[in-house]
Amino acid sequence: MFMSVETLIGRNPAQILEAQSYVGEKAKKERESGHTRSSVHIVASTFIDEGRKELKEISDRLTGSGVRINPESTTPLFQQIPLDDRKPASLAYTAVTFGVTMITFKKLLEEKVFTPREMANLFNYSVDGTFIPKWKTNGLGEIEVPKPKQRLLNELAHSDPSLSIIPIKRMDLIPDKLKKVITNVGLFPFATRAFVPSYRDNVGILIRENTVRKGQHARTTYS
Repeated sequence: MFMSVETLIGRNPAQILEAQSYVGEKAKKERESGHTRSSVHIVASTFIDEGRKELKEISDRLTGSGVRINPESTTPLFQQIPLDDRKPASLAYTAVTFGVTMITFKKLLEEKVFTPREMANLFNYSVDGTFIPKWKTNGLGEIEVPKPKQRLLNELAHSDPSLSIIPIKRMDLIPDKLKKVITNVGLFPFATRAFVPSYRDNVGILIRENTVRKGQHARTTYS
């Protein structure tokens, strides 16, 4: 099944249900294959996967039409794209960067450090073979989160397991190097307005389903 990024983040009832069904099927397949990734990771990866597919399709179409994109040009990247492909390319790129960012937030919470190399590797894998230039880390090593901020991040994760509150209200808890990356790629505030609602709803649904499933398993085990 193909899920366009526009449908994935759509806000009309039909698109919302289609996106939720699609994410639910991906989560089911993960369980059946024995994977144990978090709900945040599953939903964020869905954004990355669908964005990558669309970027690759657009890139192949541009190449077939003889259009060459020059990242070094003084003309902004997306303005070099024919008008018909400009919006879907921008949405696809935002889907990838948003997904990569949310996975990075999750790893930051779990590991207490920001690792630029891991973030760049995930992004670069996701845009490989497309017209999007890859990221460079310039040799940056791990950046530790101070303990007071770690505690606040843990409190946020408890109140909002999707971590979507971070890009909306608590970017002050994020290492400056990570904030700089997000600022440089122009991810926010557009992504918080267009992508967060669908992302947050889908993470919440998966978390609730997991809670119900664990409860059913416990009742079966001790009945």
